[in-house]
Amino acid sequence: MASIPEHEIERRRRVSVLTAHAEDQTHPPTHLRRAAVERREHHAAAIVLDVARNKEVDAALDPARRRPGRQFLRG
Repeated sequence: MASIPEHEIERRRRVSVLTAHAEDQTHPPTHLRRAAVERREHHAAAIVLDVARNKEVDAALDPARRRPGRQFLRG
């Protein structure tokens, strides 16, 4: 977000406000999501992974990540 110019963020917010939103959409419009984020109190991350720990987490999650693909191919 820090690299996106403020005028572009504002432009996208305005587009989101003007775009019709259907009640059956899976996500709220961008302007509502952004407003919710801006209202929240910001905190520093409680856990910060280094590269080694991140690789451990990825390795632990890898079997679960592959399962849906295998089920799809068998299905």
